[in-house]
Amino acid sequence: MQCGGPASLLSLPIDATLRTFALLDICDVFSVISTCRALRALGRDNELWRQLADTKWGSKAISLSAESGIAGPETWFAFCQHRMCIKQHRRSPLDLIQEQYSDPWQHLVCCLLCSRTTGGPTIRNAILGFLDAYPTPSAVLGASNRELEECIGPLGLMEVRRKALQQMSHDFFAKAWEDPSHFYGCGKFASDSWRIFCRSQTCAKGVEDATLKRYLRWLNTGKLEAKAKAGGKPAGRRAAAKRKLDTLPPARVLRSGRKR
Repeated sequence: MQCGGPASLLSLPIDATLRTFALLDICDVFSVISTCRALRALGRDNELWRQLADTKWGSKAISLSAESGIAGPETWFAFCQHRMCIKQHRRSPLDLIQEQYSDPWQHLVCCLLCSRTTGGPTIRNAILGFLDAYPTPSAVLGASNRELEECIGPLGLMEVRRKALQQMSHDFFAKAWEDPSHFYGCGKFASDSWRIFCRSQTCAKGVEDATLKRYLRWLNTGKLEAKAKAGGKPAGRRAAAKRKLDTLPPARVLRSGRKR
């Protein structure tokens, strides 16, 4: 590199560049390697992604992936690309709990713990507490049944949730999967939420959950719709319908007394 010239990643030795990648957030790594062909080729180094995976998920999860044959010396980049968040959506005024967890594994943990709850501060605090205690899938896989159930006790259905968390954490690394709906305990909601917040989906086609649809409408239009009441239309639509009725001409009364 010439003295006084502009510095760039490509001007560094390869080992130094890879160490720099290892210091970045995963989304930032994907952003950097998408800027040019040279960085894209360098950023696909499988050993780099094995190290990133080990740092992010822990040794138990990585060993599980290698033993199952899902990941190997030549496939770590593809393995991580499918299981990490490539691009994040911006946060919305809705402040959905899923927006806080763009990491796919943590996001699915969030969906599993949200299942069969009414939401609110209790569920938010429970998820935050769980991920503080078990921040990686390796931590979940290494914990005892009793420890996990005690941590998720405030949410109820402790045994059901614990089994779902353990099975999902195992299959996340030990199986080849395309969609989270194949995981035990993960249904349509978890699948749609994963596609939106972890894979940057913006199309509402096929999405069934009303809150997720509302988020996508905000994401695509920049406008936040009023929340619909149960069995009714959003407040804005009801008001528009009422204004339309108010502008209709009054009914004419015939001599017979009937309205026309």
